Amino acid sequence: MITIPGATGNLARLVDVVGRQLVVGGRGGSLVLGYQDNNYDDNGYYAHDNGTGDQCLNSVNAFVHIVIS
Repeated sequence: MITIPGATGNLARLVDVVGRQLVVGGRGGSLVLGYQDNNYDDNGYYAHDNGTGDQCLNSVNAFVHIVIS
């Protein structure tokens, strides 16, 4: 999930903004990253979480690359 002030609504799904060029308007603000999860109790840096239905099984760690120009 991501919020880009002046370009997205509150916590838009990343799949809806990846690969799109967004024009940011307004007065600025803070970029916010978040995630959706079905069980927050098993989150942490101590172990990999394969996700609901193992959709992240054998995957690399997540990352976000943002280009501002």
